Parts: sequence; C-alpha cells; structure tokens
Amino acid sequence: MSKTFVKGIDGFGETPRSTVAGSSPIDPPPSRPIDPAPPIPIDPQPPTPTDPPMPIPTDPPVPNPTDPPMPNPTDPPVM
Repeated sequence: MSKTFVKGIDGFGETPRSTVAGSSPIDPPPSRPIDPAPPIPIDPQPPTPTDPPMPIPTDPPVPNPTDPPMPNPTDPPVM
C-alpha cells in the first residue's frame, strides 16, 4: 500500500494526505507560555558638557568693484 503525498502549503516539503488539516507533525506547543524577554533597561545618559558656541567672526563686507558706490549719508546729495 503506497501513501499519496501532496505538496505542502508553502510549496516545499511533502505532507501525507492522511494529515488532518490544522494539525502539525511538529511537537505540540508547550503547555506553559514562553516568557517574553525582559525589557532592556536604558541607562539615562548624563548630559555631555558642551562648550558655549564660538561667536562666528563676521568680516566686514568687501565692496564689490562692479557695484555702484553706496551713497554716503554724510556726503552732499549728488545732483
């Protein structure tokens, strides 16, 4: 007497047709639920001492020779 095999649901492995749907030949689940892993405690990081931000030196604007000269408020208006 030969057994008839059918493809497994995932397409791999062969399942004997005599297997009852929903049952698994793998060991039954343990009667006791597996304890979940305890949460990993996160150590609070001490605040890292940060140096005060260095002031960025601002260079005076370099006059662009292609720009027209800026009017000087102390000069008399050019007519």
